[in-house]
Amino acid sequence: MAICWCDGASCKLDADDARHGTLNGYKHQMCRCGACRNANRVQVGALVKAWRRANIDKGLTAHGKPRKPPKGGMNSDAIMEESGLTYRQLDYACRKGYIIPQLANAHGSGTSRRYSELDMLACKLAKRFMDDGIIAERAWNDAVVLAYMSPAA
Repeated sequence: MAICWCDGASCKLDADDARHGTLNGYKHQMCRCGACRNANRVQVGALVKAWRRANIDKGLTAHGKPRKPPKGGMNSDAIMEESGLTYRQLDYACRKGYIIPQLANAHGSGTSRRYSELDMLACKLAKRFMDDGIIAERAWNDAVVLAYMSPAA
Protein backbone atom coordinates (compact mmCIF):
# COMPACT_ATOMS: atom_id res chain seq x y z
CA MET A 1 0.00 0.00 0.00
CA ALA A 2 1.68 3.21 -1.24
CA ILE A 3 1.13 6.56 0.39
CA CYS A 4 -0.75 9.15 -1.65
CA TRP A 5 1.55 11.30 -3.75
CA CYS A 6 -0.24 14.51 -2.81
CA ASP A 7 1.56 14.48 0.55
CA GLY A 8 -1.60 15.66 2.25
CA ALA A 9 -1.32 15.15 5.99
CA SER A 10 -4.96 14.11 6.31
CA CYS A 11 -5.31 12.31 2.96
CA LYS A 12 -6.59 8.78 3.41
CA LEU A 13 -6.15 7.67 -0.21
CA ASP A 14 -3.60 5.23 -1.53
CA ALA A 15 -1.59 6.23 -4.57
CA ASP A 16 -3.49 3.83 -6.82
CA ASP A 17 -6.96 4.65 -5.44
CA ALA A 18 -9.60 5.27 -8.13
CA ARG A 19 -11.02 8.21 -6.15
CA HIS A 20 -8.07 10.41 -7.22
CA GLY A 21 -9.35 13.07 -9.59
CA THR A 22 -12.91 12.99 -8.24
CA LEU A 23 -14.94 15.38 -6.15
CA ASN A 24 -15.17 12.66 -3.48
CA GLY A 25 -11.39 12.51 -3.32
CA TYR A 26 -11.18 16.25 -2.75
CA LYS A 27 -14.09 16.79 -0.36
CA HIS A 28 -14.30 13.63 1.70
CA GLN A 29 -10.84 12.11 1.48
CA MET A 30 -9.05 15.48 1.79
CA CYS A 31 -6.80 14.74 -1.17
CA ARG A 32 -5.18 17.86 -2.62
CA CYS A 33 -3.46 16.38 -5.66
CA GLY A 34 -3.81 18.31 -8.92
CA ALA A 35 -6.50 16.02 -10.31
CA CYS A 36 -8.67 16.27 -7.18
CA ARG A 37 -8.25 20.08 -7.02
CA ASN A 38 -9.27 20.29 -10.67
CA ALA A 39 -12.39 18.18 -10.04
CA ASN A 40 -13.38 20.58 -7.25
CA ARG A 41 -12.66 23.62 -9.43
CA VAL A 42 -14.95 22.31 -12.19
CA GLN A 43 -17.76 21.59 -9.71
CA VAL A 44 -17.53 25.01 -8.04
CA GLY A 45 -17.39 26.72 -11.45
CA ALA A 46 -20.61 24.99 -12.52
CA LEU A 47 -22.35 26.01 -9.30
CA VAL A 48 -21.27 29.64 -9.65
CA LYS A 49 -22.41 29.73 -13.28
CA ALA A 50 -25.83 28.35 -12.30
CA TRP A 51 -26.14 30.86 -9.44
CA ARG A 52 -25.31 33.77 -11.75
CA ARG A 53 -27.77 32.54 -14.40
CA ALA A 54 -30.50 32.27 -11.72
CA ASN A 55 -29.80 35.86 -10.59
CA ILE A 56 -30.07 37.16 -14.15
CA ASP A 57 -33.34 35.25 -14.62
CA LYS A 58 -34.68 36.96 -11.48
CA GLY A 59 -33.89 40.38 -12.99
CA LEU A 60 -30.80 40.97 -10.85
CA THR A 61 -27.21 41.46 -11.90
CA ALA A 62 -25.06 38.33 -12.14
CA HIS A 63 -23.76 39.03 -8.63
CA GLY A 64 -27.22 39.29 -7.07
CA LYS A 65 -27.52 43.06 -6.84
CA PRO A 66 -30.66 44.87 -8.00
CA ARG A 67 -30.45 46.37 -11.47
CA LYS A 68 -30.61 50.12 -11.74
CA PRO A 69 -33.63 51.32 -13.68
CA PRO A 70 -32.74 52.82 -17.05
CA LYS A 71 -32.39 56.56 -17.19
CA GLY A 72 -34.44 58.70 -19.54
CA GLY A 73 -33.67 59.06 -23.20
CA MET A 74 -33.01 56.34 -25.74
CA ASN A 75 -30.71 53.37 -25.79
CA SER A 76 -28.62 52.16 -28.74
CA ASP A 77 -31.39 49.89 -30.02
CA ALA A 78 -33.82 52.81 -30.31
CA ILE A 79 -31.21 54.93 -32.09
CA MET A 80 -30.40 52.14 -34.53
CA GLU A 81 -34.06 51.49 -35.31
CA GLU A 82 -34.91 55.16 -35.84
CA SER A 83 -31.80 56.29 -37.71
CA GLY A 84 -30.98 53.17 -39.72
CA LEU A 85 -27.41 52.95 -38.41
CA THR A 86 -25.90 49.61 -37.52
CA TYR A 87 -24.60 49.00 -34.02
CA ARG A 88 -21.09 48.86 -35.40
CA GLN A 89 -21.44 52.33 -36.97
CA LEU A 90 -22.91 53.80 -33.79
CA ASP A 91 -20.31 52.18 -31.55
CA TYR A 92 -17.52 53.38 -33.85
CA ALA A 93 -18.77 56.97 -33.67
CA CYS A 94 -18.99 56.85 -29.87
CA ARG A 95 -15.56 55.25 -29.43
CA LYS A 96 -13.93 57.76 -31.79
CA GLY A 97 -15.64 60.65 -29.99
CA TYR A 98 -17.61 61.87 -32.99
CA ILE A 99 -20.74 61.68 -30.90
CA ILE A 100 -20.92 61.61 -27.12
CA PRO A 101 -24.26 60.50 -25.66
CA GLN A 102 -25.61 63.44 -23.70
CA LEU A 103 -27.51 61.52 -21.00
CA ALA A 104 -25.09 58.71 -20.13
CA ASN A 105 -21.92 57.41 -21.72
CA ALA A 106 -20.80 53.81 -21.25
CA HIS A 107 -17.95 53.31 -18.79
CA GLY A 108 -17.10 49.65 -18.98
CA SER A 109 -18.84 46.37 -19.42
CA GLY A 110 -22.44 46.24 -18.24
CA THR A 111 -23.19 49.92 -18.69
CA SER A 112 -25.18 51.44 -21.52
CA ARG A 113 -25.23 54.66 -23.43
CA ARG A 114 -28.33 56.87 -23.20
CA TYR A 115 -29.00 59.28 -26.05
CA SER A 116 -31.00 62.51 -26.18
CA GLU A 117 -33.20 63.81 -29.01
CA LEU A 118 -30.28 65.91 -30.32
CA ASP A 119 -28.13 62.78 -30.42
CA MET A 120 -30.88 61.12 -32.45
CA LEU A 121 -30.94 64.03 -34.87
CA ALA A 122 -27.15 63.88 -35.30
CA CYS A 123 -27.34 60.12 -35.97
CA LYS A 124 -30.05 60.58 -38.59
CA LEU A 125 -28.04 63.30 -40.33
CA ALA A 126 -24.84 61.24 -40.23
CA LYS A 127 -26.64 58.25 -41.72
CA ARG A 128 -28.07 60.42 -44.51
CA PHE A 129 -24.60 61.88 -45.24
CA MET A 130 -22.99 58.43 -45.31
CA ASP A 131 -25.73 57.15 -47.64
CA ASP A 132 -24.91 60.09 -49.95
CA GLY A 133 -21.28 58.94 -50.13
CA ILE A 134 -19.55 61.18 -47.61
CA ILE A 135 -16.85 59.39 -45.60
CA ALA A 136 -17.73 58.54 -42.00
CA GLU A 137 -15.47 61.04 -40.22
CA ARG A 138 -16.70 63.97 -42.28
CA ALA A 139 -20.32 62.79 -42.07
CA TRP A 140 -20.24 62.59 -38.28
CA ASN A 141 -18.46 65.94 -37.87
CA ASP A 142 -20.92 67.72 -40.15
CA ALA A 143 -23.94 66.01 -38.58
CA VAL A 144 -22.86 66.95 -35.06
CA VAL A 145 -22.28 70.58 -36.06
CA LEU A 146 -25.69 70.79 -37.74
CA ALA A 147 -27.56 69.01 -34.94
CA TYR A 148 -26.03 70.71 -31.89
CA MET A 149 -25.14 74.14 -33.25
CA SER A 150 -28.24 74.95 -35.28
CA PRO A 151 -30.57 77.71 -34.03
CA ALA A 152 -33.46 75.22 -33.83
CA ALA A 153 -31.54 73.31 -31.13
